[in-house]
Amino acid sequence: MDADTRKEMLDTVTELVKLAIRAAESGHWDSALQQLDEAGVAYEKIPPVADGATGKEPRYLGLGAAIAEGKGQIGLRSGKVEAGIASLETALALRLAEEAAGGAPPPMAIPVSLVNLTGAAHSLGKADDALAYNTRAIERLRPLDAAPSRIFLAAALEARGNHMSQRGEHANAKEALLESAAIAKALAAQNMPSAAQLLTEILVAHARAAGRAGEVGDAIRLCGEAAEVSWDRFEANPQGDREAISHFVAAQMNLLGFAEQAGRFGEAEDALFKVLRLVGPDVRVIGRGKTFYETLLAMDDARLEAGNLPREEVIESYQQLAQIAKAAAERARPPA
Repeated sequence: MDADTRKEMLDTVTELVKLAIRAAESGHWDSALQQLDEAGVAYEKIPPVADGATGKEPRYLGLGAAIAEGKGQIGLRSGKVEAGIASLETALALRLAEEAAGGAPPPMAIPVSLVNLTGAAHSLGKADDALAYNTRAIERLRPLDAAPSRIFLAAALEARGNHMSQRGEHANAKEALLESAAIAKALAAQNMPSAAQLLTEILVAHARAAGRAGEVGDAIRLCGEAAEVSWDRFEANPQGDREAISHFVAAQMNLLGFAEQAGRFGEAEDALFKVLRLVGPDVRVIGRGKTFYETLLAMDDARLEAGNLPREEVIESYQQLAQIAKAAAERARPPA
């Protein structure tokens, strides 16, 4: 194949990939996959090595990687995890070959594939594979200074902390989560979009890791910090950041559990009613509150006093919760 024809074919594949990217960015995933399939068919017709060349050129390798990256991400999104992993592995190998051939892959291409592979492997229960991908992702992300890459680094470190915590490697988990939170806090201070949301998620993840490590006091503190960050987000944009409410609820409900575990019953009750005041008579929240108070009612008075929630207050709050549940049930009952 002559050089001009080969270039025209590479240009055609490039345009199809661009169309796929635009379709994906608009949420038209079926259209994106169709464009990528067409790109793949056209790509297969191009000779891997140009006439007179000694190896595959970076552009050829990069286009193959872009097609595989797109298919991999769509596969993961559609629940076809095994197929998604296979495509992302192909993309990763091609990006590394592109790099070795003297090309310059997009700075985030390899790290994003590794981050996606981390999550995919974890979803399949392949913890060792997930940790290996995660380690490589962090190595690739650390030298990058742009804010988007720092967000990815914080997320990758959070994932590492979670993996380590679940493996019982508590010191390593704490180190990763502290670094992750520090990066997210710095980006949030610069008003980086999504940084405050990520920070909330990191703080709750760190709280859970601290709980697994037996550091319940730290877990309570971290939940409180997560609740504060998410509430600040909600107050700053009450109509546009509804996710902040779910993060606030998650932080407070985790705080409830840890405070109960630590015998700090007054703090646990405060967390419960903060959630009820915000979301109303949610069945799951009421159920959790019912279990909480019934557990307390089985305790002796001295323990309740020590937890800053005397028996008479437990009974009063339990009755209040029952009234909330009854009123909610009556409102939900269809008219006769």
